[in-house]
Amino acid sequence: MFSLIKLSYFACNDEEKEWYNTVPNCIQKVDLHLCCEFLLSTPTERKKINTPDFTVCGSAAEQGHLDCLMYAHNLGLEWGAHTCMFAAQNGHLNTLKYAHEQGCPWDEFTCRFAAARGHVNTLKYAHEHGCPWDKGVCDMASEYGHLNTLKYAHEQGCPWDEFTCKIAAARGDIDILKYAHENGCPWSIRTCEAASECGKVETLKYAHEQGCPWNENTCKFAAASGHVNTLKYLHENGCPWDRGTCEVAARSGNINTLRYAHENGCEWTTHTVEMALKSGNLEILKYVFENGCPRNLSSLSLQYLCVRKPAIFRYVMENLNM
Repeated sequence: MFSLIKLSYFACNDEEKEWYNTVPNCIQKVDLHLCCEFLLSTPTERKKINTPDFTVCGSAAEQGHLDCLMYAHNLGLEWGAHTCMFAAQNGHLNTLKYAHEQGCPWDEFTCRFAAARGHVNTLKYAHEHGCPWDKGVCDMASEYGHLNTLKYAHEQGCPWDEFTCKIAAARGDIDILKYAHENGCPWSIRTCEAASECGKVETLKYAHEQGCPWNENTCKFAAASGHVNTLKYLHENGCPWDRGTCEVAARSGNINTLRYAHENGCEWTTHTVEMALKSGNLEILKYVFENGCPRNLSSLSLQYLCVRKPAIFRYVMENLNM
């Protein structure tokens, strides 16, 4: 069942293996992993290795070692849905076929992990042979940028929802977002929020121009993440903002988004100063003080600064009447 070259290589000591891997000009690479080491050992040696059955089968499936999986199964070693999942994840179609034909269980994760790696043929085999799937398949294809996998899943009736679009937007993958939207995948405010949070202006632009909704939180995500260009696009294209934009920018220590918001008329309040204090960022605090942000510092905040942020406390006390 095992090839002669694998058996010979396994029998070599470390020095001989090193020579084989480095000296000959033309060699066939021998890929030994946990499954090989365990199965090629004697029964006595296996007891010393103390490896669980399901780990051996999982390793064989993960590496695509059909010989190891067949031998392990013939020995009666335990396998489970994870065996098919590992085979699907790494695109080992023959290994997956063998496991399934021999009664190894599978579940939604088999299809999900095939989609995550873009293994369309593996996904196709699993689906055509009754492996269950769910919206996680489309989500995985979207998250890892596998458009062809997403197309196959959708065309075969795999469900999707607004999370599929949200993931694509967060990655800035316009092609996937466009395909999903044009083929009826729902989207929501979360799509624009994800693009905004990750600074994907072109993706945000596409979503907005195609009618995807946004609201004040969209600006907050851009401000909190420090994406000035994204915040600028949002503001210039009519996305509403409120005092929360300045507050999250101050709390996150993002001076550029705070400056842009303030200079373009975004409201700030005493809460902005409180957020600046919590950020522990002296540059932020100086900016709000020097630019007239209203403040009403509580005694509790001052006590906290005195103990935990002495440098900021000194600045505040020196500039309270600015």
